[in-house]
Amino acid sequence: MATAKGQRSAAVWNSGLFNQNLEANSGILRDNSGLALDAVNNSLGSATGALQGNANSALASLGQGYDTARGDINTGYGQARTDTQAGIDLFNPWVQNGQAASNAQSDFLGLNGAAGSGAQQQALDTWRNATGYQDVVNSTTDAALRKASAIGGLGGNQIDELGRIGGQLANQTGQQYFGNLGSLSQTGLQAAGQQQQGYGQLANQGIAQGGALAGLATDLGSKEAGVYTNLGSSLGNAFMSNGQQRAGIYTGLGNSLNQLGQYTTTGITQGVTEAGKAGDAAKQANQQTAINLGTSVFNAGTKLLGF
Repeated sequence: MATAKGQRSAAVWNSGLFNQNLEANSGILRDNSGLALDAVNNSLGSATGALQGNANSALASLGQGYDTARGDINTGYGQARTDTQAGIDLFNPWVQNGQAASNAQSDFLGLNGAAGSGAQQQALDTWRNATGYQDVVNSTTDAALRKASAIGGLGGNQIDELGRIGGQLANQTGQQYFGNLGSLSQTGLQAAGQQQQGYGQLANQGIAQGGALAGLATDLGSKEAGVYTNLGSSLGNAFMSNGQQRAGIYTGLGNSLNQLGQYTTTGITQGVTEAGKAGDAAKQANQQTAINLGTSVFNAGTKLLGF
């Protein structure tokens, strides 16, 4: 019986040891899993920080490049407009002179107020002074008068001749003067046409500048969108990887705890089984002893009774 009792005590002791081992190893597994989770989470934090930092750097570089390119575009087109305007301004004297010539022609013809404003008379005076018409008339008249004085006075023929000379001079110099004004006006018109082409170039430059800036802004937006898209994709991959790693840690912890539990359960079960076997053997031994004792008592009584 002592042997069976000792085996039972040993089984109980071993069960306690198994339970203690289960608790200790479970704690170790959980601690290690916690450390692994911390490492995974720290790695995720570092990765997301690095990705965000790289994205911010890329966006800053894009912004700086955009500002530089925008400045270059504005500077280039600004200089082009300045040069074009300078070219336009070069035609100003011809345009102004042409405008003045056109106005002089209108005044000469009395189109700007022949009666009341005095514009036509001023134009005629200008014509006379500009062409030397009056000087020619004066010198011709003086010559005719001197000739008439030499021959004894002006006659009807001489007076008619002076009138014809004046009319011819007026017609000749007037047409020439008016033609010169027309040529000058035409030159001014051509200069104005050149200026108009220059203004067209200014307009085209403005359109081109707007298009260049729009294209630059569109390109910037596209590249910034690409940065954000790549950032989102990279962050998604990082979080997915973190989730997979965390799941792997929890799965490994569960499997390890399950194996440890199975090992503990098997050990305790075997200990209990062995203790039960020892108890059964002791019981059988006690029963056999009782049987043997009863048999001995019975035999002794038979002998005493004389059987």
